[in-house]
Amino acid sequence: MAMAITIIVIMNTTRTRSPLVPFWWMAWLGLLLIVFGSPFLVGRFIEISGESARLALLEGRVVSARELNTLESGRLRVSPWIHTNSLYNDLALVSLERAETVSRAEEKEAFFQEAEAWQRKALWVSPSDPYGWFRLAYLLYQKGNLQQVAEAWRQSLSSAPYEPRLLLPRLQMALALGEALDEASRHQIPKLVREAWAYDPTGLAKVAKAGRFASVVEAALRDDMQSLKHFQDQLDLLP
Repeated sequence: MAMAITIIVIMNTTRTRSPLVPFWWMAWLGLLLIVFGSPFLVGRFIEISGESARLALLEGRVVSARELNTLESGRLRVSPWIHTNSLYNDLALVSLERAETVSRAEEKEAFFQEAEAWQRKALWVSPSDPYGWFRLAYLLYQKGNLQQVAEAWRQSLSSAPYEPRLLLPRLQMALALGEALDEASRHQIPKLVREAWAYDPTGLAKVAKAGRFASVVEAALRDDMQSLKHFQDQLDLLP
């Protein structure tokens, strides 16, 4: 019975205790949160206007010039007060898409430079972004500085060693870099092959045949005769 009384007393004390923070302070705090939080809320609403274009870019679908402009203008409008990895990544995507679609070398180079600048800003905000590092590696590859490409490739891999959607792109870039990769990175190639085979065997067969590195895949799968034969059979079926 004493225990029941004690609990009732404690509960009553808890309900009737004066607040630790005066009400007027709570009101001021709420007002400050509204004032300083509203720009971010408005920014998020502005960003919605380009969301469909953003998703289309990430999925590799065709995006019109008008959609790109909508995406870019929305991100630029909120960039003075919103400094996020995703915002800068979106701007890098826009510039990269434009670089891929223009034909003049001068325009292409300018867009690649612009995309690199946005991508570096995104990585400054969030250095552990494996997609951002890989995108930077691709942008640097356009400039031909293979040592910088290799470093960005390593950063992408260390940020997320197993990232399924990056398995094939990482493998292709690693093979393109060749001796520019250090020995430790080159030792990752057989592992990438086996992981890519487990994740997407058909996709691996296609890129291996197109990139003429079927022998690399075969060497990585030599201890798994069933997988090796399956890979070779898939190669024979491809045009």
